[in-house]
Amino acid sequence: MFRKTLLFFFFLGVKSSLFAGGSGVKVQAKMNYKKKAMEITCFSEKNYPCTVELSLDELDNFDQKYQKGDVLHVVVAKGQDAFLSLKTKSDATPRISITSDFIKGNLMSKPDLDYTYLLPVSNGKTAQVKSLKYNGKTSDCDLDPKSWFGLSFKTRPGDTIYASRRGIVTGLKANSASTESKMLHSFQENFVEICHADGSFATYRLFQNNGIFVNEGEMVEAGQPIGIIGGENYVEGSHLCFTISHPMAEQVSDGDQTKTKYFREYIQAKFCTKENPSAQLAENSSYTAVKTMDLITREMTKSEKKAFTENVSKAKSFGLLTLR
Repeated sequence: MFRKTLLFFFFLGVKSSLFAGGSGVKVQAKMNYKKKAMEITCFSEKNYPCTVELSLDELDNFDQKYQKGDVLHVVVAKGQDAFLSLKTKSDATPRISITSDFIKGNLMSKPDLDYTYLLPVSNGKTAQVKSLKYNGKTSDCDLDPKSWFGLSFKTRPGDTIYASRRGIVTGLKANSASTESKMLHSFQENFVEICHADGSFATYRLFQNNGIFVNEGEMVEAGQPIGIIGGENYVEGSHLCFTISHPMAEQVSDGDQTKTKYFREYIQAKFCTKENPSAQLAENSSYTAVKTMDLITREMTKSEKKAFTENVSKAKSFGLLTLR
């Protein structure tokens, strides 16, 4: 999501630095007179990767590599510094004015469109699939959608939901389940969001109150139980709302100017099922979940895979079809 965090004007007439931040992402600008460079450091306390946008609103007496009006992107991970250096010209006093924002996710990453996901239901369970309709942003901070796509998996109240892919829990809501009868849609339902290694985000929505098993910042394995589904008060009955998306940027025309606009692009992913080992799911069709050790450990390191397979009791809790 796109968040305004900072606006500053910097005049380098004396040795100084500027530090500002908000919402867990901080930016520090400091002049290194020995190296004749403006050094900008970005730091994130977020559980997910962030892309910091630095708009060069004013720029005088800097290297020609950068121009006034340029928009620079710096990707920063949790607890790490991301560094950018802007060289100055000769001995002239540099002037710079920067607007800083950040979005949730890594704009530089490219999602793996051929990755095969697990069905988010228990092993051997058959679930009917429908396409979700776009009902608008869940908050004012959300990015506009691009190529909207989502799935609804038919469930029964109390069914366990499983992670379709390995990743870090980057957001959740645990106590906002709707209580009205014959619900069609609600922006406030409980959810779990998981960020994958390729920069994509999966969102699982419609959990029971206090029915989520994972915590924000936790690494979740593919096939791991993440919560208990609710939604029995909906017109269509209990179901899981599931989407996969990633942040993206496009240059769009705004009168005589071209500006950078950010979107959340949705992915129509492939799934492993009993009916097909890797295929996109068709509307109003039913599919049976298949989970094997190979599918669950595919993104683990060798040492992680060894430790996981040695812990047979934990592996069995993932509802594996076979242990091989």
